[in-house]
Order: sequence, then C-alpha cells, then structure tokens
Amino acid sequence: MLLHLLVATRSRRYRRTDKKEERRPNGANGHVQAHGSQPAALAPLKSIYITCSSPFDAVEEFVSEAKGVYNLDLFRTSPGGIPMKEALSIYQRAEPGVKAILVGTRRDDPHGSACSIPNMTFLVASINCSFHIGKLDFKTPTDPDWPSFLRVHPIINWTYDQIWEYLQRFSVPYCSLYDQGHVEHPTSPILQLTLGAYRYTSLGSTHNTYRNPALRDQNGDYRAAYELHDGSKERCGRSAVDPALTNTPL
Repeated sequence: MLLHLLVATRSRRYRRTDKKEERRPNGANGHVQAHGSQPAALAPLKSIYITCSSPFDAVEEFVSEAKGVYNLDLFRTSPGGIPMKEALSIYQRAEPGVKAILVGTRRDDPHGSACSIPNMTFLVASINCSFHIGKLDFKTPTDPDWPSFLRVHPIINWTYDQIWEYLQRFSVPYCSLYDQGHVEHPTSPILQLTLGAYRYTSLGSTHNTYRNPALRDQNGDYRAAYELHDGSKERCGRSAVDPALTNTPL
C-alpha cells in the first residue's frame, strides 16, 4: 500500500508541475498560451527486493508485475535469500546516493520489536531494528551497526484494518495469496481442497508461512486476510511448524 501511495503522490505532483510549465503569460495582454517544451517524464523509482530463501511463486509474479505498473528501478538481491542487513549493505554500495528509505512498518505491528518483514521489500520497506517499535517516529535513523539510512515511516499510525480498508476501497492490487492461499500439489484434488483454503495474513518463506489460525471459523474454513480484525494476530501464521498442527490456543 505504501508503494501505491508514494507513486500516486509523485504522479500528482508531476501533473501539477506539468500544467504550470505548459501555461505561461504571453506578452503584456496577459493571455496564456501552451508552452512548446514538455518536462521529462518521472524517473523510475529506486527500489529493492530482498528475496527470502524460498519465496512463493505468486509473490515473485506480483513483484515482477509491480515493477512495470509502478515504474520501479528494482534492485533484486541474489536468489536464495541473504540477511537484510547484508542486503542493505550491498544496496548502499550500489546506490550511494540513496539516503532515506520509506518503510511500511506500523506501530501496531505484532513483531514490531524486531521490525522484520523478511520478504517483499521495496525501498518502501522494512528494516530490522534492535529497539521496540514504540520508540520509532515518522523519521528514525537506522541503528549504528546497520547501513546508514534514514527510515521514513509514513503509515506508522495506520492499523491493520485501515490498511485493508484502503486497499479494498480504492481497488489497489495486492498479492493473491492473501485471498486464495497456496496449493502446493495442484494435481491432487484432495490436497487442492485442503490446501486451497489457506488464507495468509503475512507472507514470508514457503517454509514458515501457514494459514492463520485466527482466520478459522466454526466450520473449520479459513476467511480471507481482510477479515482479520485483530491486528495483533497478523503473524500467527508465521511459524516453523503449521499452527494448525500444534493446537496452540490464540
């Protein structure tokens, strides 16, 4: 969502500037005429995608689509996943002119103490930090032992519900896994029926992302991610073991 807001804001400002450049007074009579030259188009938005060890195919496809839709100058780390700290060091050497990073972290992020979103990460992204997210402000430098960036948190006070309300109200595209889940064995009708009902609220690796037990209803079915109303349970499906097999109460 943050990427969408950033691109929309840049485009709106560009259109306003474009109109000012196109029209200017013509002589003493004050009439206005179209200006012949056109300003250059917006430059691609510098961005970074830090891959995890085993990303979902749907996430990879969504990132590729977003690169074209949002005109991204996308820096992608090597497949297989590397720690975010190392990835940002590599990016900093490649793009020394980048001094600030837009971060999509919320104040009510259930894993805010680690500030970790280890999968889809643009320069509209998340950076690990060693202090509690409650100490974050709209602008906060990275920790001293991290690559030096200014973290900018435009949606830090948004809630989980507000994010989904915005996405749905304005029909903002998002990864289909939040709605459809993931079918690992499409050739098996039984497994299609079982695994096809997965509803994710937080995406990481295929090894640690499961359907969120907080979305399970009385019939044993799983609702879509936008139907979760307790943002503190957003990451209940992120675990080394499927929460559905542990019977852990929420």
